[in-house]
Amino acid sequence: MRQWAMHSESRELRSCYPNELSAADLLETLRRSEMEIEAEKSSIARTLHDDVGGLLVGAVMDMSWISQQSGQSDVVKDKLARAVGLLREAIDIKRKLVEALRPSLLDDVGLCSTIGWHLKASCSAVGVDYSERYPPKEPPFCSDFKIGVFRIVQKALTQVLADGVPSKLSLHVEIIEDALRCRIVTQLLQPRVAVAGADLVNTPLHHRTRQMGGVCQCLRTLEGNHVTVMIPMPPDTV
Repeated sequence: MRQWAMHSESRELRSCYPNELSAADLLETLRRSEMEIEAEKSSIARTLHDDVGGLLVGAVMDMSWISQQSGQSDVVKDKLARAVGLLREAIDIKRKLVEALRPSLLDDVGLCSTIGWHLKASCSAVGVDYSERYPPKEPPFCSDFKIGVFRIVQKALTQVLADGVPSKLSLHVEIIEDALRCRIVTQLLQPRVAVAGADLVNTPLHHRTRQMGGVCQCLRTLEGNHVTVMIPMPPDTV
């Protein structure tokens, strides 16, 4: 699978960059660039969680203590209560930003559970029924692989949920030899009258998959969407 994926991507990249880097060099450059971006996101997430979060929590505690002291007018008490409420809202925004930058579940409970959490949040937000299936046991994937696969699934869900109005969605993650396969299928509430360009290519989803040495197929049918991604697993997990 890895050789086939590399040959396929090599032909495409050579045609796009005939006088530039070799296909293998370009893929490696893209992969390293993506890793650096994710590392920066993780660093920002830690700063928000540890430093900014600590400051906000400390401010809430001090404001709450002040509000409990006697001798204050009702106006002052109301202002303090409002300030505490605003600080709590800021803490909630901080938490959402941290999760968007680097889902903490990836490190706490693993890749499949994090995908499941995101699937539930995404489908519940638009009122779509969904089903899911994962390997019975998740291999000990490295951090870079987990965040890479999660971002791919994240982009895939965004793409299919924005294309038509689905009534059902299924997500199946499985291990096939030395690769991880993720398949998402949607069934539209109302079938399309026609399909223009059945095979979607060169989307952000395709580019992200290439960076991990994988292959991606996105099909639009009259009844819905089919997205299949095959990503080679790190050698130490095969």
